[in-house]
Amino acid sequence: GFSEREKVAGPVWNGMVESLAEAAKFAGDHGVTLALENHGGIASDAKDMQAILDAVGSSHLKLNFDPANFVHAGEDCIKAFRQLKAQTVYVHLIDVRKDASGNLESGAAGDGLIDWKTLLPLVEASYNGVSSIEYEDAADPVDGTKRSLAFIKTIAKTK
Repeated sequence: GFSEREKVAGPVWNGMVESLAEAAKFAGDHGVTLALENHGGIASDAKDMQAILDAVGSSHLKLNFDPANFVHAGEDCIKAFRQLKAQTVYVHLIDVRKDASGNLESGAAGDGLIDWKTLLPLVEASYNGVSSIEYEDAADPVDGTKRSLAFIKTIAKTK
């Protein structure tokens, strides 16, 4: 996920696809679906993720949708979810904000740039799986997780 796109082509791309296909087959043989997270490099945006999922071509390899990672990649996470919702099997509830220098950093859901009042209803309307609060800030994780949960509860239909 962290390799630059230009470096993942030809034999490297083919090896990645073959490895993911093998892992997905093993998962499927055991009644499991793998969730591949959009997480930079060759897995940065919706187009990248769709290309990987299409190349592998397995119903046992789907998407772990992380809206903050799409924002980090410069992509509209709401548009990305609309494009990938059929392949989504897991959702991270995490936000991204700008620090004092203007750099992006992760934070509690509701503390940042993600339009949760638009995104969460889309997720609830088309996704019936597990979501988890992801909190990566160096600050108190208990407080950050509680703030994320409190915020999500204010807009979620499913409590």
